[in-house]
This record gives sequence, C-alpha cells and structure tokens, in this order.
Amino acid sequence: MDQIEKEFQKKALVRGGIYLFHPEDAVKVIERCRILNKRILGIDSFRITDKETRPVDSIDFSIDGSSEGFWQEAIEFIRLRRNEGLMFEIVHE
Repeated sequence: MDQIEKEFQKKALVRGGIYLFHPEDAVKVIERCRILNKRILGIDSFRITDKETRPVDSIDFSIDGSSEGFWQEAIEFIRLRRNEGLMFEIVHE
C-alpha cells in the first residue's frame, strides 16, 4: 500500500484490489498527487452495482512520456463525468 492509498483508504471502495473513488474524492486524490509531485499515469471509470464492476471509460497519460503530472487533465476527465454515477481508479507513479 502506498502513501496515497493509506491516506485515502477510508474514502475508497476496494474491489479486486482496485481503489475506486467517487468523483469528489478522486479529485482530492489527484490534488494530493500534485502536492507530492506524483504523475497521473491514467484514470479508469467504472459503473458499480452489487454484482459487477463494469469499466466505462479510461484515459492513459503514461504513453506520452512527458514529465508533466497531467493533474489538470485528470481533474477535467473526472469533472466531465461527475454526474454519470461513476467511480474512478486513479493510477499514479
């Protein structure tokens, strides 16, 4: 478990070892990554039911090879989907 997971574990829904966050908490995770200078590598969104965790959409920043953190782009990805009832996995360095 890394520092971010420790800090936000009470806010996360853990399914299959994946930490999933509601939009407002996902943004807080990204903001914390910015403070710690941890790049965002990608985000996956999921629709959660009692019986399934269904992937919906994703964005991959890792293929860019840039040293940018992609924090603002990651926040925008979540904000555009915040009213769709999704939960988000934040993949960071």
